[in-house]
Amino acid sequence: MRLAIDYADADDLSQAIEGALKALDTGETGRWRALRNKGVYIGQGSTGKIAFLFTGQGSQYVNMLRELRDADEVVRRTFDEADEVMAPLLDGPLTDRIFVDPDDEAAIADAEQGLKQTAITQPAVLTVDTALARLLGAYGIEPDMVMGHSLGEYGALVAAGALPFGDALTAVAARGRAMTDLSVGDNGRMAAVFAPPSDVEVVLDRVDGYVVVANLNSTKECVIGGATEAVVKAVEA
Repeated sequence: MRLAIDYADADDLSQAIEGALKALDTGETGRWRALRNKGVYIGQGSTGKIAFLFTGQGSQYVNMLRELRDADEVVRRTFDEADEVMAPLLDGPLTDRIFVDPDDEAAIADAEQGLKQTAITQPAVLTVDTALARLLGAYGIEPDMVMGHSLGEYGALVAAGALPFGDALTAVAARGRAMTDLSVGDNGRMAAVFAPPSDVEVVLDRVDGYVVVANLNSTKECVIGGATEAVVKAVEA
């Protein structure tokens, strides 16, 4: 028997565990159907293969993994390694751009703006990806396969052993700087659209200017991108 719980915070996890224990005690199948809607899943049978999916840019936030870094040696060493590689490139430790006093609103606001700079965002997200993969590995959870979304492909390469962490940091830092330094008349715009790509294509065909489906996230969600004015018109349509 296996139990999986999708939770947002400690309170959410506690409530989910309590519900799962009650369902196990009573043996009522109806409880499990209700729990599935709350992100609690139970399964039986042989263990399936494990896949790690690494996130891309846009998932970052100030103080991400702060508590884990303070509590776990594996996570702390990963951030230390990132600082060693990134300090010469950022004129200071990467962790100074991620971790700030949680009670200092001004510092948080500054850090949020800093993490929007791709030259900082990309190594920061890669470090978090790698720290989590290493932490799971320390507990014996190793992936049978890895995948990455955009920037997350670098995290997948590191987890697969195809690219050293230090080299990956250097690569994404250069990638981020190149994206930051790019200067054109219109930087363009992107937008997430929660609709089937085929329906989105119909709308885009009616919009003047350059705008296309840039990314297929799922059968019901995609990302459009192109010239700023055209993307705005598509969103308004």
